[in-house]
Amino acid sequence: MGSLISSEHDSPHYKDYDRLPDPRRVWTGAPGSREEGLGRLVLLTPEVVTKAAATCIKTGQRTSLNWELIKLDIANFNRAPAQHHIVSLLNGAAYDHIYIHHHGLNGHVPDKPVYPIF
Repeated sequence: MGSLISSEHDSPHYKDYDRLPDPRRVWTGAPGSREEGLGRLVLLTPEVVTKAAATCIKTGQRTSLNWELIKLDIANFNRAPAQHHIVSLLNGAAYDHIYIHHHGLNGHVPDKPVYPIF
């Protein structure tokens, strides 16, 4: 499997912690800049994406990551339904999303000890 990280970069994202200009910051852009707003997305340069595509794509099959979480509202196998809570932080200055769901079960089958039931 290919890697998105290349040692050729001189970005602070690839330097040792002790060599960082300001170890308290993980972004490279100045405050308020476009680069700061992108956060870790600045790592996805055209060169990095091209290299990853060339080394990681093997079959051309795609997988969608936009599955709606409301589909978890119907609980199967007598499980509790999924829950979504929005919690206020810092007296309403920020909010957190908390998702609780049952992601699956691997069961024990006597003649196949590592065989998933579902």
